[in-house]
Amino acid sequence: MKGLLKKDFLLAFKSWPVMLGILVIATAIMAYLNATVGLLSFTAIFFLMQGVASIITDRMSGWNLYQTTFPISRSRAITEKYLFSLICGLAGFGLGFLICLCFGSAQEEALLVSSLLGGILGLSAMSVGIPLLLALPKNAFPAAIFAGFIPGAFCVVLWNQELTRQSALVQASQGAIAFNMRTDLLWIQLACMAGLCLVSWIVTPMVLSRKDQR
Repeated sequence: MKGLLKKDFLLAFKSWPVMLGILVIATAIMAYLNATVGLLSFTAIFFLMQGVASIITDRMSGWNLYQTTFPISRSRAITEKYLFSLICGLAGFGLGFLICLCFGSAQEEALLVSSLLGGILGLSAMSVGIPLLLALPKNAFPAAIFAGFIPGAFCVVLWNQELTRQSALVQASQGAIAFNMRTDLLWIQLACMAGLCLVSWIVTPMVLSRKDQR
């Protein structure tokens, strides 16, 4: 497991100029739009997707086949991808938080909402995107990545609809009711995505390992 993690981290480190460039551009755009708080969720998702990128790199380079010559089980190799994605996502979250603090985007509720949205979409990409990328053919990579965000996007749409309902209630009450960002709903959705990710983390290695044996 340590060797696999080291390999993926080294590959990710080699692409640091590209990652830095994307991060600088995103920061500049967010700062121009006065929406730097969004960098918290963006950076967390962007770093977490390095785990997804490592799967694509392995399959395109043929490493997944070469890996079978080592005493590494298929199950352990798949588990490592989840762990690598999670570590990268947490690192991205920490970096995004520091960037937000540097820009003075320290409103507690805004940071909380951004972090929850990043967690929901990131866990969605892990729980659905990783199994699809491992199981589907190479020409289906774009569809697999897109599909990975569908559960998380569905949660965001539901939350947005709830915000619209809250806004209508506030307007109807003429300010008697305070607007609620419904972070409680986001926490519930985050817990659901975490549960889905855990199930995927446990089931995917088992299913794909048995499929290989056949």
